[in-house]
Amino acid sequence: MKKRQHRVSVYILDPDRRRLLLHKPSSGPFKDKYTALATNLVPDQTPHETLKHFVRMEIGLEIDFVSYGTSSPVVLDAYTVKLNAPLLVQVTRVGADAEFVDHVYVARARQFCKSTSGLMWFNTEELVGNAAPRHVKLLVREILMLVNS
Repeated sequence: MKKRQHRVSVYILDPDRRRLLLHKPSSGPFKDKYTALATNLVPDQTPHETLKHFVRMEIGLEIDFVSYGTSSPVVLDAYTVKLNAPLLVQVTRVGADAEFVDHVYVARARQFCKSTSGLMWFNTEELVGNAAPRHVKLLVREILMLVNS
């Protein structure tokens, strides 16, 4: 069986839960299109640890993961049980050259950060005219509806 590469992505809500922070990568399949922040899963780290460290180092934000209000407990490792499961979409995508497993999370920023050339805050209406893959536009709409219902 082929070994899969695990990646983690995060859609970051602003503290008021009205907009999502998206990133415009300069390379890769979604070059110059706004997507979730993403990185490879660091060995010996949970997806949460990898994402928290990545977001803190790359853009200086502290984040809290959004959880389902009612869910079964989740065992994160031998010493940690999380009572509310994080809002997660796990996508297995098979490409021409490699297989990837993408773990896609939703988090909330503890504070605002300014938009830059590669990072921008969007609500559903603002994303319509901007370059973003169709799945990102759909996810932004769904996430904002879910967290504000």
